[in-house]
Amino acid sequence: MDRFIFNLTKLLLYILSILTIILAITVFVLSILTAQRTTINNHEKYAPKKSVIINDFYFLISICISGSILIIFISLYGINAVYFESKIFLIIHGLLLLLIHSCSLLIASVIFFDERQIGSPASLFFKAHYDYALLTYSHQPIHNKSLSYNDLYYYGKFSSMINITFDIILDRVHKRLHCCGLMGTSDFAELHIPIPPSCFNDNGTSYESSCLSKFRLESIYKAQIFAICIYIMGILTLVSFLIDLILLREFLQDQLLEHVIERLTNFSKTTESMNETKSQQQYKSLKPQVQQYIIDYLLESTM
Repeated sequence: MDRFIFNLTKLLLYILSILTIILAITVFVLSILTAQRTTINNHEKYAPKKSVIINDFYFLISICISGSILIIFISLYGINAVYFESKIFLIIHGLLLLLIHSCSLLIASVIFFDERQIGSPASLFFKAHYDYALLTYSHQPIHNKSLSYNDLYYYGKFSSMINITFDIILDRVHKRLHCCGLMGTSDFAELHIPIPPSCFNDNGTSYESSCLSKFRLESIYKAQIFAICIYIMGILTLVSFLIDLILLREFLQDQLLEHVIERLTNFSKTTESMNETKSQQQYKSLKPQVQQYIIDYLLESTM
């Protein structure tokens, strides 16, 4: 392989490693944000109950977080292996890349094709947040006139928290998803409270769609984009693995060539120190070995 092409191949591996690190950081940040957004900051009785679905969801998120960190270190390890031209490090890096590639495809396929892995836990978390926001909204005196003295005291003490909860969760959800109520506008009728202004469009018509179903579809769509990022990262690791093989082959060829040159040099020094008869005998004895080294090198270079 020409030296220019060899250096270009090394540069390509550097670029792929950097791109892989960027994607791994992206997956890490998205996983952290997902874990934070699914954590409800209120009383535990309004949080979703622990179940297999919730546990599997957190397990999947933890795998994405730990896997992205591992990929970052493996990519940095590969950069060092190529920079120092270490064959052992390059072999280890290639095996790790192959493992990461297989795991990435598996995780991405689970997220992309199995809607239950994301849609079901997303619905549970959204319902918990929405129910809590709806509860605090219904307890505001301006909307509910049948509150006790303790309820009024509670509202006076935590009114700012209640208003913020409603503004962030209910109001924004209605406007962003163009929906009204968890299951529809009937949610507000059951609580005997008026429909919030955010449930109406600019023409004054209320949204009839269920926020739960729309949020589920939105979560699945975002999860599929997340899975595509993991797919791309898996493809990059596979390409990096193939480049590892090319560089490893080149390193072995260089090592073989150096070995052949060393043997030829030693042979020349030996013949110079002998008389003509002995040198001819030595040449005849070493000639098959030298030829075999040259043949091996030529075979390796044509592979």
